Amino acid sequence: MAYIFGIDVSKWQGDFNFIEAAREGVQFSILRGAYSTSKDAKFDQYYTAAGEAGLHRGVYQYCMATTPEAAREEAAFLHDAVLRGRQFDLPVYLDVEDNTLRAIGKRRLTDVVKAWCAYLEERGFWVGIYSSKSFFATNLYDNELHRYAHWVAQWARECTYTPASLLGMWQFGGETNLLRPNKIAGVVCDQDYMLADYPAMIRAAGANGYTAGGSGAQGYLAGTNIARAANTLVRYTREYTGTNKYGFEVGIDRNGIALSDPIYGVGNMKKPPGGYVLSGHGTAGEWLYGHVKENYKVRIEGDRVVPIVGIWRTLNGVNTIRGEDQLILYNRGGSTGTNPYGFEVGVGSDGRAKEKPIYGKGNMTIPVGGFVLSGHGTAGQWLYGKVNKGVRIRFDASTEVIQVE
Repeated sequence: MAYIFGIDVSKWQGDFNFIEAAREGVQFSILRGAYSTSKDAKFDQYYTAAGEAGLHRGVYQYCMATTPEAAREEAAFLHDAVLRGRQFDLPVYLDVEDNTLRAIGKRRLTDVVKAWCAYLEERGFWVGIYSSKSFFATNLYDNELHRYAHWVAQWARECTYTPASLLGMWQFGGETNLLRPNKIAGVVCDQDYMLADYPAMIRAAGANGYTAGGSGAQGYLAGTNIARAANTLVRYTREYTGTNKYGFEVGIDRNGIALSDPIYGVGNMKKPPGGYVLSGHGTAGEWLYGHVKENYKVRIEGDRVVPIVGIWRTLNGVNTIRGEDQLILYNRGGSTGTNPYGFEVGVGSDGRAKEKPIYGKGNMTIPVGGFVLSGHGTAGQWLYGKVNKGVRIRFDASTEVIQVE
C-alpha cells in the first residue's frame, strides 16, 4: 500500500510557502475552504499557490451545523463561495469535530453529515468526512457513512481505524507528530498520508470540476512515444516527436528544466540531449502552456506532469571557454579570462549577486569563496534579464544547475 505524503492547512499557516513544501516532499494539500459559512481568509491564495507548486488539492469545511437544514446551508455556501469554477482532485471533506456537535447526539449528527454530503454529491462532488478515530466511533453512526471518503485523525505511529479498507486519508500528526518533524516549510501544520488514489478515481468519475476522459487537460500523460491524439499530452524521448503543428511543445533538458515556454504551431520538435519533449493537443496543449514555463522544473510522477515554479538553468560548463550563446560559471583562478562580448556578474560567498550583470568588460575577478556567471549572446541576455543585485543564486555542482531565487 502506497503512503503519499501531504498536509492540510488553513489561514493559521499564514503566507505558507507551497514551493518549499513541495521541495520537502509534500505531494498534496487539503485546504480549508470555510469555517461554517465564513470563507477561509487564505483559501484563494492557497488554492493558486498549491496548484503552482504542482500539488494535488482537496478542500474541507469546518462544520458548525446542528440540523440537516443548517448543513445544507453550509454546503451551499461552500459550493458557491469556494467550489464553483474550480477543480479538486482530492475529495471535498466535512470536518466534524467541534464540541458543540457532540451535544446534538449521534442520530442528528449523522443526519447532518448525510445532508451535507447529499447536497454536494447532487452537484457532482466526491465528498468525505474528516474526524478523529474516537469521534467516528462515539459520536456518529459510522456504519451509515461508509459510502463516503474517510479522513481519519489519529496522531500516532499507526492508524487503527476499522474497517481499514475505508481509510483513504490518515492525519498522523500536527503539533504532536510521532513520525516526522512537525514543521513543513518552517511552519507547524497538520500532516497526512493518502492511501487511496483519489486523483485517478476523481478524474475517472469526472467529479470535482473535472470532465471524465479529459485527463490531458489536468496534466496527465496519455503515454510515451505514442501518436498524439485529440486533447492528449504525450512525452517523447525519441530524437524527434513526429507531431504535426497543431499543438504546443516544450523541450525539457537532462535536469528536468523547461528550455522555453511551450511553442505552438511548429511541431516535430527535436529532443534536448538527455531530456525529452512534452507535446499537448487541444485542452492538453492549453494546460501545458498555462502551467509549464521557461526555467520551471518539471517532474514526472507516474503518469502526471508536475511543474515546479522557479528559475533554474543548466550551465553550458564550469571553468571552460565560453562559446556562442553559452552560460559558464567560473569559480577557479583569479578571473574568468573571457572577452568583452558578453554579460558577467559576480556572486559573493553569501550566494548573492554583487551587482546587475555587466556587459562589455569581460575577464571579471572571481569573488573569494564565490563565483562569476558569464553569458554570451542569448545566454547573456537571459542572465541580464533574470539577475539583479542582491538576488540569491544557488549552484549545484553535481548537476551544474543554477537556481535564481
